[in-house]
Amino acid sequence: MTEYSLKLKQRKKNFKKKTNREDSIQKRTKTLFTNSSNKREQLLLQKRKTWLQNKILVNEQNFSVFEIQKLVQEIFEGNQNQKINSLKMIKTLCLKIKPPYKQLFSNGIDIALSFILKNSQHEYILIEALYVLNHLTIGNIEQTELLYQSNIIEVLIQLISNNKNPEIIKSSLLCLGNILSDSTKYCKDFLKKKHLNIVMKLFFTNISMEIIQAGVWVLLNICPIIPESNKFDITSLLRIFNVLLGSSNEKIFKDSCFGIKKLARSSKIVNYLFEEGTISTILSTVKGQTLSSQMRHYLLLALGQIIKIASFDQLLLLMKLQIFQNLHHLFLFHFDSIFGEALIKIMVLFCKRGNIFIQTILHSELITILFVKLKEKKTILNYGMKLQLIKLFNFWYSKTDLINALLLSKQGAIFFLSQSLLKNDEIDLLLPTLICVLKIIKYKNQQLNNLLENNGIFQLVEKNIQHPNNDIQTIAINIINKWKKVEKNFEKTNEIELETLDYF
Repeated sequence: MTEYSLKLKQRKKNFKKKTNREDSIQKRTKTLFTNSSNKREQLLLQKRKTWLQNKILVNEQNFSVFEIQKLVQEIFEGNQNQKINSLKMIKTLCLKIKPPYKQLFSNGIDIALSFILKNSQHEYILIEALYVLNHLTIGNIEQTELLYQSNIIEVLIQLISNNKNPEIIKSSLLCLGNILSDSTKYCKDFLKKKHLNIVMKLFFTNISMEIIQAGVWVLLNICPIIPESNKFDITSLLRIFNVLLGSSNEKIFKDSCFGIKKLARSSKIVNYLFEEGTISTILSTVKGQTLSSQMRHYLLLALGQIIKIASFDQLLLLMKLQIFQNLHHLFLFHFDSIFGEALIKIMVLFCKRGNIFIQTILHSELITILFVKLKEKKTILNYGMKLQLIKLFNFWYSKTDLINALLLSKQGAIFFLSQSLLKNDEIDLLLPTLICVLKIIKYKNQQLNNLLENNGIFQLVEKNIQHPNNDIQTIAINIINKWKKVEKNFEKTNEIELETLDYF
């Protein structure tokens, strides 16, 4: 081999070997993926380490009384940076598992916060101070009393009315709501000084959903305290709630429903509800297609409170607003186990108010539709629903109405009774259910007895003969004895009928 050929061979070795294109792409992507995943894991580990270190620092860092005193003093006398740092340190103290609230209040944190919120123009300092105040208002009533004595409510109202920063307004409203929720004394003073008008004015301006949510929290605490003679404030609140019932935010919607429920305390306020169109908005909103079952439940709770408080004439007005047609619509298209209890409770509340309403409910076929739906959907009935349904049974005065309702329900009512008898531990429910079964047997209707027998009602009743409760035992024995007697009578009548037929 010549020297030239050897050199050529060496040069060829130095060149890259031919590789497959697809293999090289796969290798490249694998290396990229492994590198990126390794980097990501390293970053996550670093984050975890820092988070754990901060948590340990917050929980284990013990400040002496002198250090806390110094922090509070810096809020009064320090420069901007010192104020920010001291507020941040107090914020970390509030985040501890056992915050030193007593030490903070004994060193005058309440006076310091009212001073800084009143006099400072720096937005960041105000936000930090409000964050600390929010933690302090969640504490016990004694702490809230100290904050109230330092005129913190007036300071917060000034911030709400004069400041334009949405974060400051939201935090001020949250702190205000927390303070008002602790005592009716603060709410009465709040109304006396006419601070409610400043909060209500916010709702008629262009504000964010977060501010609305915080504002409604303030209104909720005021609703049970407003006297019925104060028509202006009640009607303005109702106008706000009417608008908020159209909100898609479930929290705002829920609070608006509870606000209406808390306001409906007397027949005079129910008149205001009619005047401002709140009842008509509830009835139109409850049929909405976009509403969730939970939202319908909140609306029906508010409506139930109105029915409970309303006078006889006001209930007749509700009937003119086609309340039963709306309930009929809900039963047909939106019936659900979530708001089913509230829906049945409305029917019970109407039945309590007199025989006229019982007859209208029976003629509107609401009960028969209800039991049909229960049978068709095989709805899992909770304890509350069962209890309300049993109450409905007890409101049937006439024999024919009960028999017709039970027969038209396509065994839905019998299905419900069997579900109620399944659980032996629910004594409050078991007793009225057994009384209902006894009531049905007493009517001596062969069709109904056959339905009870075919659906295994008597077998379930027999299980309760050895129940530890004496009342349940006696009723169960009474049912079985009555059933056997009725069966014998039916057999005798059938024999007589057959004999007469043979004779003719």
